[in-house]
Amino acid sequence: MAQFTPAPNNLHPMNFPERAFAVCVLFVGLVLFSSLLGSTTALLNMSRKEAFDRMKTNDSLRRYLSENQVSLRLSNQVLRFLRPHKIKHVRVHEADVPALKALPMSLQVELRYEVYASHFNNPVFEWLKISQEDVVVEICSTAVSECTYKKGEEPFNCREHAKCVYFVLSGSMSYYPGKAFLLDRCTDDSSQERPVKPGAWLSEAVLWMHWGHKGLLAATAASVVVKINADAVRMAVQRQQPALQSLRGYVQQYAQRMQQAVAAREEVDDTWVAFRTLEELMEALPQWLRIPRHDDGSYGGEAGSGVLSSPIIRFMHNIRGSGESRELSHVAAPAR
Repeated sequence: MAQFTPAPNNLHPMNFPERAFAVCVLFVGLVLFSSLLGSTTALLNMSRKEAFDRMKTNDSLRRYLSENQVSLRLSNQVLRFLRPHKIKHVRVHEADVPALKALPMSLQVELRYEVYASHFNNPVFEWLKISQEDVVVEICSTAVSECTYKKGEEPFNCREHAKCVYFVLSGSMSYYPGKAFLLDRCTDDSSQERPVKPGAWLSEAVLWMHWGHKGLLAATAASVVVKINADAVRMAVQRQQPALQSLRGYVQQYAQRMQQAVAAREEVDDTWVAFRTLEELMEALPQWLRIPRHDDGSYGGEAGSGVLSSPIIRFMHNIRGSGESRELSHVAAPAR
């Protein structure tokens, strides 16, 4: 330390090997000191630039709110939401791992099925996983995405055209029926607030009909959500004739449940579900659509055995072939 710092040193090299060693130590110290100084300088400059940009942004935002005479209440809500805060990432998304794109298509399909299919706790998807596994494999491969919403973000708002089904994996969210504005859910009256816990799903109706969101969904804490795109689901079903026939029977039962709910003046919104359990769905479906029940009370069959080689091979064959397109819109006609 004393050889490459200003510290005093009473020891000096006395011969050539010692002088050579002292020179080497001096050069190593110079390199380390320069690297440390450069890294510290770069870190300070970056922190100074981020602080300046943040201060400039906050100043522009405050001037905008002041010059446009925005109310104090709304201004505070805007500033509070835009205040920088850290999100604790408890889950790595597929988009965060670019190396997965280098995998062969068959491995990607099997990986996405194993990752996402376990989150589909909706009875209709549980039924399809057992009876029509091929279409679930294709849905996982083409229609599923995963994202994280930070506190205050809104996955959808009232009267927006619905595009996806939402499965909440973790975190905390709230649904406000009929709400369309941020201030509507900042009042002291929280009687309309409906907590959405992990394991819940919302907006299933978008799969079977034209659907507009009936309320506002907001994250009350950092939340992870799996979304299933309705258009991609329809495309997947169009390529699977057995699944198409099965879903026709399901949609008829779904439409009857919705009509009964409307007649009973129940609130049919994004949180409404027709069937809460697989057992309830099996009792409502026609006999030819039901799956066998084992002695232990579980449902299953050969399709649900977990051997994915055949479904993946059939899926790979479907996406490589042209196939004939069939319209799914008429399937949901009774539910419109």
